[in-house]
Amino acid sequence: MSRGRHLLIVAIIIFISIIFVGCKDKDFTSNDTPSCDANKQQIVHEKENVVVASKEEVNENENGNTNGNLNNFGLAVEKKGWIYYLYEKDDKGYIYKKKIDGSSNTKLCDDYGFYINVVGNYIYYNNADDNNHIYRIKTDGTGREKISNDVVQDVYVEGKFIYYVNAEDGKIYKLKIDNKEKVKLSDDIIETGGIVIDKEFIYYNNKGITKIKKDGSAKTSILQDNSNVFTIIDVDQQWMYYLNDVGLFRIKKDGTLKEQLYSGSASWGNIKGEYIFFSDINDGCIYKLSKDGKSKTKVVEDLAYKINIIGNEIYYDYSNRPMKMKWISQK
Repeated sequence: MSRGRHLLIVAIIIFISIIFVGCKDKDFTSNDTPSCDANKQQIVHEKENVVVASKEEVNENENGNTNGNLNNFGLAVEKKGWIYYLYEKDDKGYIYKKKIDGSSNTKLCDDYGFYINVVGNYIYYNNADDNNHIYRIKTDGTGREKISNDVVQDVYVEGKFIYYVNAEDGKIYKLKIDNKEKVKLSDDIIETGGIVIDKEFIYYNNKGITKIKKDGSAKTSILQDNSNVFTIIDVDQQWMYYLNDVGLFRIKKDGTLKEQLYSGSASWGNIKGEYIFFSDINDGCIYKLSKDGKSKTKVVEDLAYKINIIGNEIYYDYSNRPMKMKWISQK
């Protein structure tokens, strides 16, 4: 055999070996076209028909939405110059996105999505069209997938974790997004009024305000309140804000000082900057109140439910049943 033919055969053997090694992790079925791309984008848990989310590098401290919006059903959120929001028409819901200036309005999916969170390249939400399970979809409208079979409410996404209330047992759970590892954080039954989260603690309504660390430890009672209506609105560095049957209040996060900011009928509270926004059902108006309670201003004469605040706009439901949504400027 000539030296030239010998070298040619050796080269062919090396080439075939490289191809084999590059493709050895790829499973082919009779309908597959062979490919060397061994990066699996998702793994389907067949028993539960739930997708184990593919890993994505995200900021562990990134919040999916504000506490105030999420305690008003999370109808909208702003991220990186885009607004992601629930659009309702003829009793059907859709998730849309648009730029801050209102341009490029685009439908992303036909799901009736509440508790909208955006972290990284994904939108997370409670899908009311599928028994309130947790779904996610990419911000470009691709990759829609179910990531939990629990019936949920009060969905909060932070970095690689989802905190939520299981509507079937009323308890708080923590779900790791990339592998679906689920942990119950407390045996307390969460009353109507939701939860709020800061850098260290989860605060929740358990006939008042109780806090726990994000691993479920260090349970502490901050306030006892047996009002028929009780909602935690939000927290800042020093105070927690809440409303009950008789008005709006704030209490130091360590429970040492409580102040009444407003006396009257208040609901659907939210906070933006130095103001608390709320609806007074008695006169059908949205008001804003300074966080020290000293200044109160009427924003709009309109019956309002589920007040969400995005930049200088308020997005709210002005009908309740059925829902009808409206944007207004709050400058």
